[in-house]
Parts: sequence; structure tokens; C-alpha cells
Amino acid sequence: MILYDPTNGDVVTTPTECRPRTCFFMSKVGDSAPPVVQEVRGRLSSLLAEIGYSLIDATDITTGKDFLRKIWDLIVSVPIGIAFIYRKMPPSTLANVFYEVGMMQALGKDTLVIREPRAVIPSDLVRTEYVTYDGRFDERIRNFLTTCLSSAEFLATVAEQMERNPLLAIDYYRRAFLLTGDEEYCLRTDELLKSGEIGKRAKNSVEYLAAGFSRFAHEAGHGKAMRQTAVTKLPQNMR
Repeated sequence: MILYDPTNGDVVTTPTECRPRTCFFMSKVGDSAPPVVQEVRGRLSSLLAEIGYSLIDATDITTGKDFLRKIWDLIVSVPIGIAFIYRKMPPSTLANVFYEVGMMQALGKDTLVIREPRAVIPSDLVRTEYVTYDGRFDERIRNFLTTCLSSAEFLATVAEQMERNPLLAIDYYRRAFLLTGDEEYCLRTDELLKSGEIGKRAKNSVEYLAAGFSRFAHEAGHGKAMRQTAVTKLPQNMR
């Protein structure tokens, strides 16, 4: 997948951290968040921990740089995003949350909207399946997470059938890796890049924008290492 910087529209050619088995939480966050948000966040953290996932939000990372770019980097780095909508949520916060949900969906991330009982869902999302924070909350979240994890094997299978389109194959392997943290998907990408399929194409082919994924297998560390999702330099005739 070719990634574009949301602040200027340019192709992203710098390293982006990859956070496998991590969920991005979207709601009112920080000290001003109401008690119900803290309660839901705590419950989600416990449920995610059951499958070895962690939960992060925008306040967990400090960059000292553009805030929108920070949010975008976080979204790119994770496989799953969960939003929580509550009653009396400020309109500006609601707009921010659904902007982030839209970015996640555009990037192929698994997303889920949780709502407090009687919270109003925007009209554009009335057809979207959501989870109500009620007595069946834990059960439904576990079902959602199971569905997400089960898709990793499907993504890898599709990638194996895409020898003629390495760009899509690499992106599917990347998504499977983010969901599971399984380094095997990194190694499969490395093998794909060495197979010659990409080499047969023009050197300025867009597949080279995804070639940095091959470094995943060499920078694994403890599964949370800095990983590169795009090459750091474009071919000269693409600059």
C-alpha cells in the first residue's frame, strides 16, 4: 500500500513504527475524559490482555511534532481500532473520533464502534454494526476480537495467491503480521522480495514503496521493535 502524509499529501518515505497485537482507542482521552470513558478503557484493556493485545491512545505517545501526523502514524502502526461514543460527547470530539475511524477504515484496519446506551450515532453510520456498553459487552468484544484474529490466516492465503501483484501480497502479509505478531509473515515477505517477481518489473515500480517490509524479519526484537513500512529513499525518477 502506498501511504500519503495527511498533512501535505506527499508519499510517505520515512520509517513508521509497527505495533503488532495493539489496539488504538478513540474517544475523549486524558484527564478530562469522563468516568465512563475510563471505565470502558479499563474493561477493554482487560479483554485485550486475554489475547496478548495492548491498548493505546493518542496520549500514550509524545512526539513534539504535528498532532495529526502523530495520530496517523499510530493508526498506520496498529491492526485494530475501537471507538467509544458516549452521551453528551462534545461535537468536536465526536468529529475527531469519526475522522480517525474513517482513516482506519480507509487503511484497511479492523474497526469497532462502542456506544453508551442512548448515545446518538451519526446518520452516516446507522448501518454500521456497533456494540452497546451493556451486560453483553464482554461477550461481544471477545467475538469481535476472535473474528479479527481469524482473518490473519485468510490474508496470508490471499497473499500467497498474488505472485503477479507483489504490492498487494506484501500489504496482506503486513496486515496479517500486525494482527498476530507472527514473524513468519515477515519471512514470507522476505522470500517474495527475493523471488525475482519484483525484479522483473521496472525499478520505479510502486512495489518498491513496500519493500521496507522485508526488514521486519531482521528487526523483530521482542515483537515490538521499530519496523519500516516504506523505503527511506525513492528511485531518482520518482522524486
